[in-house]
Amino acid sequence: MKIDSNKSIRIISNFLTPESYNKTAFLDNHILETDENGKITEFHSAPRLFDRSGTIDLRKFIISPALIDTHAHVPQIEAIGKHEPNLLSWLNKHIYTVEQSFNDLNYAKQIADKFFTLARSAGTSTIVAYSSGDINPTHEIFKSALKHRVRIVAGNVLMDQNVPQSLIGNPMSILTGSMELCEQWNKYSNKADTEKDYNDGRNESTQKQNSIKDSYYAFTPRFAISCSEGLLQETAKLAKKYDAYIQTHLNESQLEIKDAIKNHPYAKTYTEIYQKSDLLGPKTLLAHCIHNTDEELQIIKDTESKIVHCPDSNLFLGSGRFQIEKIMDFDITIGLGSDVGAGTSLNMFRIMRSMLYMQLAHQKKVDINIPYYLATLGNAKVLGLQDMIGSIEVGKQAELLLIGIKNIDFGLKNNEASKDILSKLIFTEDYSMQLVN
Repeated sequence: MKIDSNKSIRIISNFLTPESYNKTAFLDNHILETDENGKITEFHSAPRLFDRSGTIDLRKFIISPALIDTHAHVPQIEAIGKHEPNLLSWLNKHIYTVEQSFNDLNYAKQIADKFFTLARSAGTSTIVAYSSGDINPTHEIFKSALKHRVRIVAGNVLMDQNVPQSLIGNPMSILTGSMELCEQWNKYSNKADTEKDYNDGRNESTQKQNSIKDSYYAFTPRFAISCSEGLLQETAKLAKKYDAYIQTHLNESQLEIKDAIKNHPYAKTYTEIYQKSDLLGPKTLLAHCIHNTDEELQIIKDTESKIVHCPDSNLFLGSGRFQIEKIMDFDITIGLGSDVGAGTSLNMFRIMRSMLYMQLAHQKKVDINIPYYLATLGNAKVLGLQDMIGSIEVGKQAELLLIGIKNIDFGLKNNEASKDILSKLIFTEDYSMQLVN
């Protein structure tokens, strides 16, 4: 079904929306209205008799908030399925080569378009992504995301040691390039002074639609192994100067931890490397965090840094179990990421499945509501955008996922219905999805 999101809309349908870690609301026979900017102005149960004029009837569908992915690597979409038994050998054998290829601008444009086409088809409207180390392909990521109407948080990967020479940059030049990218794209929303350079031929109507799609820059030190202490410190200064995000990896594998501390002997733990460089804070996203000490989790909590769980990737590389119960006990904000290309799909429902399977394999039961919450409102909170996206509420953007799913018993009560729907979405693929934003 085609819905023109460039106009105010009024629909009646059945809605699935997260309320908390352990609760998902199923609201059948509800009316949702938006203004011409896509903001929800009304959301309520449909009266028995209501004005059907101008109302789009979508009651054969279920509507969810669009999904959010808080960790992925655009160049690595071509590396899906290239297996190695551990993180460091996988990086050396497959990933650095793929990222070097991404520095070819024409190739980067093709890969970025493929990546965001797949993200949209999987119902994802907001994604946090790593580029390669080069500046120009990173510009292409931002441009492609806007073209495909995907909100993007991204940055070029910062590395100045312990990676192939072709990927190593001079710290000053790569930081200067990052500043250029940040000044162009951080909190960007079709600014008049840059539109002529980055509109990719969009017409006036498309420009208006894209005006609600914004972009943000993330300073992106790959991980402590590939970054000198000086590079980490200067990155932290720039992120604070521009009020930008920081994204990096932490405690993904035991070998990684050992090498990180070897390269930064002034720190007792991997987390302390980032702490001493002043990289931690409310806008810092730490991917993985599998092998953590209590001391490290306390640092993460105290600095209000965020953790992004990437279960599909952890399974693929044999990295270990994410101790979700312990991290939740520390009251740390958690998100969920696909981590393509160690992750095998941009479909966040598949990532939810991997999360549940990983925990069940270790005799840990996780409420089925939790992964759905993490991929919606939880990820919005990771980004500090919970007042804009992540759930279906008045005042938020109507970034909606229209789902056609068979064999749903609409007579079930709220909690039973939501669990039945989530089970089908997570554990089967017998449904259709259309992103409306």
